[in-house]
Amino acid sequence: MKDGRILYIREAKLEEAPMMLEYVKRLLDVDHDFYDIVGARVYLKFWGWYRKRLKDPYTLVGLIDGQWAGFANGRMMSEDIMISLHTMALVRAANGAGDVLCLKHFYGFEIMLGIKNGGLPTKVTMAGCGGA
Repeated sequence: MKDGRILYIREAKLEEAPMMLEYVKRLLDVDHDFYDIVGARVYLKFWGWYRKRLKDPYTLVGLIDGQWAGFANGRMMSEDIMISLHTMALVRAANGAGDVLCLKHFYGFEIMLGIKNGGLPTKVTMAGCGGA
């Protein structure tokens, strides 16, 4: 991170879903930056992931000093289509959501779909991701 801390990004574990649901549930009452609206949508997607009601989902979490700093999720619609669901920063001014978002797209396009650079030139891809 710009402040010297390290953002660690990994795939979330299904057994972490209840804790994540409890955290996101608190966002439903936050009337700032649409956290209430996005929180409701995220809450439903987390439930769908936890209850195994989404087709080929993945959830990535970003951690700073062991604390949940952000997340991103997506899913496969078909072997040719990856759907980006949500990305949310949970730590203000850390700018971790941007790196989590870039990794989400890298994972979705290059790992799940096998498309190199998502059809974009490397320079554009890297510039949009802060060099991630």
